Amino acid sequence: MVTNLLLDDPYLPLAFSLFSNPGAYAVLAGAGVSRGAGLPTAWDIVVDLVAQIAQQSDDGYEITPSTAAPWYEERFGKTPSYSEIVERLALTPTERQSLLKGYFEASLEGDSPAPSLAHRSIARLMAGGAVRVAVTMNFDRHLERALRELDIEPTIVATEADAEGLTPLHTIDQCVIHLHGDYLNAASMKNTIVELSGYGPSMTALLEQIISDYGLLVAGWSAEHDHALRDAVSAKYRSIYTMGWISPGQLSPAAQGLITSKKALKLDAKADDAFGRLADQVQSMRERVARHPLSLAVAASRIKRELSEQFPAISSHDMLAAEFDELRANPALNLDKYMDDDNARYQTHLDGVFEASRIAAGSVAVLCYWGPDSALTWWRSPVEKLARTRLLSGTIRLIELPLIPASIVFYSACLGATAHGRYGLLAQILELRGHRTDRVRRPFYELLTAATLLDDQRVGKFHAVIRSIGEEGLGLSRGVIDEALQTFEVLRLCREILAHPDFADEMDEYELPSTPTEDSALRTPTEVYLRRERNKTLKRIGHLCDPRGAYLLASGRILDHEPTGTKWGCAVAENLAEDVQRVGAQHPVSSGWSIPPLKLFVALRAVSAAAGHQGRQLQFAATPVNTAGFVPSAFWLDTGKAGPDE
Repeated sequence: MVTNLLLDDPYLPLAFSLFSNPGAYAVLAGAGVSRGAGLPTAWDIVVDLVAQIAQQSDDGYEITPSTAAPWYEERFGKTPSYSEIVERLALTPTERQSLLKGYFEASLEGDSPAPSLAHRSIARLMAGGAVRVAVTMNFDRHLERALRELDIEPTIVATEADAEGLTPLHTIDQCVIHLHGDYLNAASMKNTIVELSGYGPSMTALLEQIISDYGLLVAGWSAEHDHALRDAVSAKYRSIYTMGWISPGQLSPAAQGLITSKKALKLDAKADDAFGRLADQVQSMRERVARHPLSLAVAASRIKRELSEQFPAISSHDMLAAEFDELRANPALNLDKYMDDDNARYQTHLDGVFEASRIAAGSVAVLCYWGPDSALTWWRSPVEKLARTRLLSGTIRLIELPLIPASIVFYSACLGATAHGRYGLLAQILELRGHRTDRVRRPFYELLTAATLLDDQRVGKFHAVIRSIGEEGLGLSRGVIDEALQTFEVLRLCREILAHPDFADEMDEYELPSTPTEDSALRTPTEVYLRRERNKTLKRIGHLCDPRGAYLLASGRILDHEPTGTKWGCAVAENLAEDVQRVGAQHPVSSGWSIPPLKLFVALRAVSAAAGHQGRQLQFAATPVNTAGFVPSAFWLDTGKAGPDE
């Protein structure tokens, strides 16, 4: 049974729709949105006005929210309503403005008015482009104030004339529409039943356009008294986008009717809480440039949970298959034309592919860390398909773009296997094959290296993506991921050397001068000579691999017995070589790869020599000319940047 991951978070569908369809939603804000700012709702005003009326009577009746309606009904024979009381107490629009102005210029507690969390969260959504239109039934200006706090000056529509002269909505970045008017403009305010029965033709057309063309986020609106607005939503909303309805507690019959007929998603929360959460989720998605509500962390957790159970992880298998299907369907991998050498467009394609590959690659990393060896069959075929370049006409780097996601999955798989010491599985992954436009089949360890597929400026970003996938998918620390990724690179280069046709002859040259004094102090001229000859052989063997662009830290150390006084190498490769020499055939790499320990030892030392050669070249390039300066003694081969001394 496949679990619906969205059930755990009712906000996620709306948040993802807001993120995926920027500008497609409009906010419809009722009095509940301003309640968090300390402003009264219509009922709060009714209670206060009834209390003022009661003070004029002689019965001394104390008016509270629970007694206002009974007292009013007994005294006047009707249920109190906002429109009726305001109209009874203030006969003209100007008088009604004067009556109500005080409610909007100070909070109920007498503090200076300030936007609520809901206002500020809506402003955040508008600032980021997720929402561009906000229709408010409130007279206050808190939404505008919240936008101005973000240095945004919105377009404001409060009158029929404003609506008539409005430029097309799609050309406006942030638009606030006061459907019932603005408390500072008496003529615009709609309070009475007659005033609320309809809108002017331009405002009606604007309202119907918004309701018809946009998704709606409704909050703080009972839908009971605004008949014109309720009828417009009922008649014009097309449900192209899921309507969100934010309201705590029980709904009015009118609101429930709209929710049912429009299949709205009900969020049982206050406006402050709901809009705050939506704004946070959309911002998080934007920061991660998220492409799907299924996050890598969720996918990884799901796979680990199913792998720990006693039955086949069918759901995870199907999920991974679906992720690869979606990855192969990515627009960047299925271009209309491939004859395009524009660097900016290529970078956009590349960034999209990096993000689109995260879930599939991270899931594969989890399988290679925790899953059985047989799980290789879950992802082998789709990756091999990506790694077989199609015959097309166009720019090579665009035609070969599918090799990038294949490489991301390959690196992630090798990272997972290496981090858990599964070197037998690593050997299988390294030997998977594909081809570039030349149609020559090559093993993945040669075909899919970052330095082969990307230019020098982009290799570092590629490795950063791999580290990020490893940290999030495997849940390991940056230090552990860093060590595992360097170890994989060392073993990948080792594989290049071991598979090279010249390795056997070079190995014979290395074995001839071998002596028991390999790790002892060098005292005699003969021993110095033998060490130098072995080092020369290691350097020649090192030329059988290409460490340029590898995620390796090369460093130099001062050694008195070295001919140059400095030995450059790679600490990860040297440490691994020492382990192989000490443990012998029982070492997990030697046994997992079925490689004699001496050959593995020599290949590892040769990788260190090759990496050291690249590091020394980077140091030479960084050495100041005709001036004093600091010269680093360690460099990352992928970025050329100085690294920590080891």
